[in-house]
Amino acid sequence: MPLGIVKHLPIFFAHIPKTAGTTIKEYFGLPLEGHMTMQDFLIAARTGKIESGINPDKTEEQITDSIVKINKLSKLTDLSAFDMAFKFSFVRNPWDRAVSMYEFHKDDFDFGTFENFTNSLLHKEGIFSEETGGTTLRPTQTQYLSLSDDYINSYSPEEEKIKNPVRTLKGRHPPKNSGHLCYDYIGRFENIGREVFVVRELIKELSNKIESLGHNINDKKFPWEGKDRLGFFRKNKKKKSDYTGHYKSFEQVYAVFDYYYNDVVNFNYGFSPGTSYNKCYTTIRCFKQYKEKNDIL
Repeated sequence: MPLGIVKHLPIFFAHIPKTAGTTIKEYFGLPLEGHMTMQDFLIAARTGKIESGINPDKTEEQITDSIVKINKLSKLTDLSAFDMAFKFSFVRNPWDRAVSMYEFHKDDFDFGTFENFTNSLLHKEGIFSEETGGTTLRPTQTQYLSLSDDYINSYSPEEEKIKNPVRTLKGRHPPKNSGHLCYDYIGRFENIGREVFVVRELIKELSNKIESLGHNINDKKFPWEGKDRLGFFRKNKKKKSDYTGHYKSFEQVYAVFDYYYNDVVNFNYGFSPGTSYNKCYTTIRCFKQYKEKNDIL
């Protein structure tokens, strides 16, 4: 998605497919289009070609005025749009996400059975092939949030303190679960109602801080005002059966593990709902097979 604005704060939300991203965008009044990766956003920031997506009820004059004010704030703080933006995302259990992806897109891409789908993951065929796969479904969650397949954990509070005076003014640092190119927050789909509230309070605090410095971007109220956070997400969430029921064999579980290995490790997910990878027997078994397959000691 392009660079969004909530009240006075520029926002970059990395919308990973099948993580309730559209609902999150609606709640925060962000532009609904696109699944821009961090790589895309960083390239756009470096080339100066970041689009500014403003809430659809704004006029062209208001949009232009907002962009001018963002550019002015950028110059005053000596920060690029990339550094200045509040950056956040949500991740999801890879096995749960794979089931959701299959159910939602099985007719679009003619996946066939779920077994066929997991075979495509294991062998990196069809839309999951690097040669032919050009859809937003092919990247892993780690690839959406970093510049490579690996987890980028180079965040340093002291570096952020020096680089970003706007955030330093609030007297706190981003949560410990940050790390991907200084993301301010990476939440979990499984705790979406509670964690959206945390994101909301962080955005509100930063926006109010910018306003206190006299850098007002718009006078509209926060987009979530009047919305009950838990009711909003319950209303937009369909009832779903336990995703583990889709997996009829260990081979299918392993296929998802193999493709989303970095997601399992980086975000500490186990196959069984609510477990970490080192507390789930099935996931531990996957690690063992992965090491044997890849000749890892």
